[in-house]
Amino acid sequence: MVAWVRDIPLSLLNGLLIGYFVLTAYQAIRHKQVGGNDWLLFGLGVGILAGYGYCILILTGSGEVQLGGFSAGSYWAFALITLGALLGDLRYLLAGGLAGKGRLLRHLWRMLWPLFMATAAVFLGQAKLFPLALQQSGGLFVPVLTVLLVLLYWLARTIKQTGSHKGLQ
Repeated sequence: MVAWVRDIPLSLLNGLLIGYFVLTAYQAIRHKQVGGNDWLLFGLGVGILAGYGYCILILTGSGEVQLGGFSAGSYWAFALITLGALLGDLRYLLAGGLAGKGRLLRHLWRMLWPLFMATAAVFLGQAKLFPLALQQSGGLFVPVLTVLLVLLYWLARTIKQTGSHKGLQ
């Protein structure tokens, strides 16, 4: 709501993206077979991607450098992440679901990526709220890098156990 009121489209879309990731992670771990909710969530993801695309079109068509305080590159980055997730969703939906480690991989990255986004938003996006000494020391990068390393560690460990990258969505 804050992003809507303050007219920050990237924050609004990213909030929806985090919700989408969490809900699809829940679906992956709780349901082995594809259901109607999976298709609804796919539709939500397509809508989010369309939102990023719309913002990119506004930026490129208007000649403005920023929209809501963010450049087109920021919108492109999250659009590509969303596109990757949607391609994984499409594969998941057409296959009728995932089993075993494939489900775990899907769940892991869809839970840890939003944690990474939230950690970066708090510690880097709101750096001015922390003491100046902490800002200048680079200590605000520690939690963000920790979450990223945990994400990479668990994905690599799980992939290694499967013997391949099959099922990574």
